[in-house]
Amino acid sequence: MTSIINLDQVDRDQVALFGGKSANLGELIQQGFPVPPGFIVTAAAYYQFVSNWDLTSQTPQQIQLKIMAQPIDPGLDAELQAHHRELAKNIWCTY
Repeated sequence: MTSIINLDQVDRDQVALFGGKSANLGELIQQGFPVPPGFIVTAAAYYQFVSNWDLTSQTPQQIQLKIMAQPIDPGLDAELQAHHRELAKNIWCTY
């Protein structure tokens, strides 16, 4: 399974996989509403990234700093860059 998926491939039945905001945006796209193109890092990829951390006693600011300080898995980084390049091509062509 990929760690990243385009918004237009998601619907409200996939909240557990992609989170509520992403699932709702995907549903809006499915219903024909104008939503800017985008992609999602799956919840599974996020949980794998933070799986060894004890986040229970940390503030949101501490968690954010910890996330920003950690290196990204090279495979996920390659996927992110590929999706970002594709998104950039589509945005420049569309707008």
